[in-house]
Amino acid sequence: MPSKSVIQTISRRTHYVDIENLCCEAIPNKSLVHHAMSEYAAACAQLKTERLTVACNHKVAQTVAFGLQLSGAQLRMGSGRDGADLALIDVLLDDLRFGRVSEVVLGSGDGIFADAMQPIRNSIEKLTVVAREGTISDRLMVIADEVLLLPSFSETYSSSYRKAA
Repeated sequence: MPSKSVIQTISRRTHYVDIENLCCEAIPNKSLVHHAMSEYAAACAQLKTERLTVACNHKVAQTVAFGLQLSGAQLRMGSGRDGADLALIDVLLDDLRFGRVSEVVLGSGDGIFADAMQPIRNSIEKLTVVAREGTISDRLMVIADEVLLLPSFSETYSSSYRKAA
């Protein structure tokens, strides 16, 4: 009698970042992107060894790509109202559908992600949300297993430097 093969489930944590949300600007400059991603990486200790997808609108895609300077990061673009959010949601749902992810780290506080995650929440081992203080939706806080709050930009990044960069 042939032996049954056992499929081992490996926990895979994957990051989905709405860079415009973490930068608190629709069209962030390179230094804003770098600053926001540095804070995000500090909050998520193992970012360098995990899969990362970043979404933005097409007008800022080149700036985001240069600002990230992370090998292996996947960049997705979406235009119009919630375009980047919807592009990120599409990637996330595909990853879940094909079993490529078991833990989700979401870099955004937008409520649209709560709407998208609610129906599939039970298929994820852990949902961590990384967002700036004062920018996270109540609905997203309710469904998250863990919330990591980044300081507001006014505390960490002066407005005069943001404009000059």
